[in-house]
Amino acid sequence: MSEVDLILQRKLNEELLGEGLEIVDLVAMPKNQDRMLRFRTLQEVLNEIDSHPDDESAQSYIVHVRKTGVRGQIETEESPIDEIYLASGRLNVPYLMDNAKLLMSAGEYAGAQHIYQTLIQAGEHTAQAHLELGKCNELQGNSEAALLHYEESVLYYPTLESYHRFASLLTKLKRDQQASEVLERALQLSGLSEQTQFDLNQAAGNCAMRAGLHHKAERAFNRAWEIEPTSDQVALNLGILYLQQNKIQNAIQSFQDAIRLNPENDRALSGLATCELSLGHVQSAHDFWVRSLLIKVNNPKAIFHLVKCAYTLKSYRAACDLLHEYIQVAPFNADLLYSLAGLHYHLGEKNDAERVLQQIVSIQPQHSGAKKLGVMLGLTL
Repeated sequence: MSEVDLILQRKLNEELLGEGLEIVDLVAMPKNQDRMLRFRTLQEVLNEIDSHPDDESAQSYIVHVRKTGVRGQIETEESPIDEIYLASGRLNVPYLMDNAKLLMSAGEYAGAQHIYQTLIQAGEHTAQAHLELGKCNELQGNSEAALLHYEESVLYYPTLESYHRFASLLTKLKRDQQASEVLERALQLSGLSEQTQFDLNQAAGNCAMRAGLHHKAERAFNRAWEIEPTSDQVALNLGILYLQQNKIQNAIQSFQDAIRLNPENDRALSGLATCELSLGHVQSAHDFWVRSLLIKVNNPKAIFHLVKCAYTLKSYRAACDLLHEYIQVAPFNADLLYSLAGLHYHLGEKNDAERVLQQIVSIQPQHSGAKKLGVMLGLTL
């Protein structure tokens, strides 16, 4: 709470306690256009503030009151801060929250969960307590319970953190359609920065694309593109989306946009290669894969297609050099080594081919391809 909030709460309490009432919570209403606030129930409370519409200094509140357990007893700044209960009889929420966080950091999840459940039962900081319970359960691997608590937190009082946690866990569980829906709901929060809106649209688009919801994905990516038209990542995502739908010309345009914005975008170059191959342009596809792999060689799919193009074109040098470089960083694969030996053979590099074949049979003696190529080279393996 701000200093103004604390003063307002204290003054109101002084008046209410004389009538046998106390403030349970006092929440500042958002000042932006979104007046939707979920508060202590699962219902949405819509408050239209008509007075002082142009006064930016004005602040609206929701005040929640209940009968006090001890009539007339006032909670003051001198109330104990190191005990479970305050002088008013209410739970000492800051103290309990601090202790719960300490328990969580120490891995004492059961103790932390007990505190958060106590706060929920008392109607104190319900949304935050559900959020923390979600974290506890997620850390313990109780994904379903964590999802329930994240959803409850969002229902009581949605925040960017609660939406992020909720969507992140859904994504981890490969529930991409649900995750995209949660991220779209997060975009309805008021006061989001352009960067946050950009990130949420990107994430929602990726989730929707993985879920096969192409229309929703395209809409989300285009919203991100409107916010940041210089992002090669958005252009790349649109290219991948169009490629999935076999909209080759749209994909080509998006991949070209990505490369224009970032010539070192290896994935966009690889995407262009895939487009060119689908159009039957093998040489162009070969050249784009070469450019992509020269930027980032650790791309097994691109290596596979490059080798196939090399054999189709009978042009082996670039594929041989890049495959040799890839093998230095990739896990051992006898079939890749066999492909390398074959490329050396077609280039007339007999000694290199023999060296690679010896490497294959030393690890996999019965590799049939290596033995056949050895016979062609006049070798006994």
